[in-house]
Amino acid sequence: MRFLPFPLAAIIALSAAAPAWPQAANPLPATQMARDALTLFGEGCLETFADPDRVALKMVQFKGTKLDDTAAAALASGKAGSQAWRVTSPVGAQLALTLVAPKSCTVLVRRADTVVLQQEVPKLLDALMKGGQMKYRLEHHEVRKAPGGEEETSDYFLEMSGGRDAMVSITTNPGTSEDLQGLISLTKLGEN
Repeated sequence: MRFLPFPLAAIIALSAAAPAWPQAANPLPATQMARDALTLFGEGCLETFADPDRVALKMVQFKGTKLDDTAAAALASGKAGSQAWRVTSPVGAQLALTLVAPKSCTVLVRRADTVVLQQEVPKLLDALMKGGQMKYRLEHHEVRKAPGGEEETSDYFLEMSGGRDAMVSITTNPGTSEDLQGLISLTKLGEN
């Protein structure tokens, strides 16, 4: 049985539309890049619930460039069978979405406001919770010293309708402007 995490009418309407890259009036580029990463994560990972066919359709809408198997495996920590796409947002955010079906979906962002990434993940989950299809709670939060500065990780437990559970994790490190600064992932629990 295929699990649909959101009301079917909303999924059909959203899957037919182009991605909605939200833009505030004159945001700082790093702030908008963080929001673009969250948009890709929300639509490409959460909305699809890491379903390979639905993720592939979303990547067409986001004009993602599919990466070869070697590059995909490298981005997915060497996991065979991984898929990955490179996406550039309208403001130039360099993003990658990796899929290790049927278990996980991750968005990597190269340059973005790490504070915005950390603060807006709960807002994204709050918006999804309003549909009544899930509940979530903060499971773990940690700040530790790492190369490039302080690395911050927040893990959220999602209780989905139909008895499905998942974790959303956000790890950020302001580091340098050239390094990976954000990693947002959805991992389904109880899946192989």
